[in-house]
Amino acid sequence: MFPCFRAFVLVASLILLPSCQIQIANHVVVTQITNHVVINEFELNPQGDDKGKEWVELYNPTRSRVDLGRWRLQTTAGKMPTTIAIPSGICLDYGGYYMVTYPELWLDNLNEMIILLNANGDEVDRTPVKSDTDGNNYSWQRVPDGAENWVFQPSTPDNKLCELWPPPWLSQILTAVAAAVIFAVIVWLIENRARILGVLDITSSRIRTISARQPVRYVEV
Repeated sequence: MFPCFRAFVLVASLILLPSCQIQIANHVVVTQITNHVVINEFELNPQGDDKGKEWVELYNPTRSRVDLGRWRLQTTAGKMPTTIAIPSGICLDYGGYYMVTYPELWLDNLNEMIILLNANGDEVDRTPVKSDTDGNNYSWQRVPDGAENWVFQPSTPDNKLCELWPPPWLSQILTAVAAAVIFAVIVWLIENRARILGVLDITSSRIRTISARQPVRYVEV
């Protein structure tokens, strides 16, 4: 019975606690998983020409869906730091990934740090300062996904998105249609206010007439 209880406690702790164990050189390292969207992996110096091949991977370790529309990534190294805006309609479910790319050079190979901002401009996450002079398919990445420790190893870019419903374009159409309907109803009420008031007056008069015709009963006590 005791081994079964220990197994139950172990499984429950793995489910309830957002942590995991990593085996490094025969030593077990316990690392905590973050509770917000993170910069999970980034490629500073891809093989060949860097232009259009650099990327940053975002990861959602939380238990809820996150709308990334109008979030931004900021680079800090180099003479011209770059800000990349994430378009509307991008969201991440639990365990989802989103890879941010740019057609030009935007990540520096030396002493680069990347900052993630939400739609309000609040900082959500930032990477440590890292460099990559190898020019291969290695990238800096959290191991495991969402953890605090960073490892330089073969890259694993991933995209796993959810779809917002209704999508932003449909929401805009529905909002415009609703506004047009409300406006049309208001205009019709204004144009037909005399007729509406007349109908209400006639209805009120008929009710009073019917009430007056009803006999009154007196009950003796």
